[in-house]
Amino acid sequence: MTNSYDAIVIGSGMGGLTTASLMASVGGKRVLVLERHFKLGGFTHAFQRHGFHWDVGLHYVGGMQAGNMSRRFMDLVTGGGVQWSRIADPLEHFIYPDHHVQVPADESAYRQTLIKAFPEHKLEIERYFRAVHQAAGWMGRWFAAKQMPGLLGKLILWPGKRQALRSTGAVLQALISHPQLRAVLASQWGDYGLPPELSAFGVHALIAKDYFKGGYVPVGGAEQIAQAIVPIIERSGGRCLTGHEVVRLDVQRGRVTQVIARHKREEVTFTAPLVISDAGAAKTFGQLVPEHVSLPERAQCTDPVAPPTAVTIYIGFKDDPRRCGMDAGNYWIARHYDHDKIYAMRDRLLAGEVEHCFLSSASLRNGQTTKHNAQIICFNTYELWQRWSSQPWLNRDAEYQALKQRIAQAAIGLVDQHLPGFRDLIEYHEVSTPLSVESMTGHPLGAIYGHPATPQRLSQGLFHAQSSIKNLLLTGADVGSVGIVGAMMGGVMTAAWTMGPAGFLKLLRRAK
Repeated sequence: MTNSYDAIVIGSGMGGLTTASLMASVGGKRVLVLERHFKLGGFTHAFQRHGFHWDVGLHYVGGMQAGNMSRRFMDLVTGGGVQWSRIADPLEHFIYPDHHVQVPADESAYRQTLIKAFPEHKLEIERYFRAVHQAAGWMGRWFAAKQMPGLLGKLILWPGKRQALRSTGAVLQALISHPQLRAVLASQWGDYGLPPELSAFGVHALIAKDYFKGGYVPVGGAEQIAQAIVPIIERSGGRCLTGHEVVRLDVQRGRVTQVIARHKREEVTFTAPLVISDAGAAKTFGQLVPEHVSLPERAQCTDPVAPPTAVTIYIGFKDDPRRCGMDAGNYWIARHYDHDKIYAMRDRLLAGEVEHCFLSSASLRNGQTTKHNAQIICFNTYELWQRWSSQPWLNRDAEYQALKQRIAQAAIGLVDQHLPGFRDLIEYHEVSTPLSVESMTGHPLGAIYGHPATPQRLSQGLFHAQSSIKNLLLTGADVGSVGIVGAMMGGVMTAAWTMGPAGFLKLLRRAK
């Protein structure tokens, strides 16, 4: 096995695999992908216990309808090797004390559902949908501007900039007078991890609009993505190596000269003229690049808003969950209507108080599954778990284990209130925490969405493909946006950067 390649990609998340695939298939490059985990795929990987099968991070994806540009790029990246299944209506359940809004996977039908629930606010609802389209359009230009010279990029971002860069809460406050309607419209904030007062409306709009035409899941599960991409990389002479944790980058005279990885407790050195990191900006510039190397990106990694992280309860059922009334849609369950207060109270989770959760079942969407499953996700704070960070994965103390079970029972109890009989159907469950995320992905603070989706992130642009180190590039969600599609688009932009000034147009033609 050679240790020298045309390019080295650090991390096999959606962004890293996208960049490697496009560089191999379109650019003809020999790309080495180094993954610290024993499975490829990042948040698209899956795991099994006792015959149950869970996708870790891909719960649903928007924009995968045939002909859509996101789908075209996905097909280019995977060589058409992944089929996508549309989730049956209702796509979402927004559950509050006095409202249960079932969201159809169609924009017009969703608008009418809202008008029926809040008939006196029809004009405000229509105004909201117009604002979503405008801000999502601005986000499309924001992606494009990252590929343009500075002045031109600023010019195309001027129209619509003010609203896209306001907080989601500020925009909803200006558009919608009814507080409960504002809460319903912000129900999907978990898809980008920040409540209305902290998140950028541009990010909210981009994700909300993505689901106006439905939500999709990969047929056979999320791991199909990595399985389709690996042969593409290998056909061009590349490799994907698991169990290889990159521990540092040697930087000499402004260039990365060596990539040092740890494999089975030994260090292995790899070289390439181009190094691309999908490990996230915080880890890349804060840990992999030596401290003595001066980097402007380190200041950009700091944000007063902590990156979102979560506790996840993985559930295996002994019987079909449809028996308790559950369907294939997503359930967003909240004890009250103030999402900012819910987020501020997220640390009560450790006392067994669950104010809000997300529930979904991949098995109800995947006809190939024989044993039914579900996930409950509750947002939390990394610092509360830090006392156990020095203890080894799978061997943390009894207090940690008891805390996980207390949270699991509280979350299951909240779901059971709205889906009576849910608890009785459970055969098996286990819990992951922010420390689990950090252990599996290497993301500092257990970040699940990369850099927080704040107005600051959009206004400053922050991270581009090209770093201040000449042959070190960044890819994934921190270059693009949150989520699977956002990380893929970050990978597309980085791959385009490696192909010269016309690289994006080249990829666009191939995707069409």
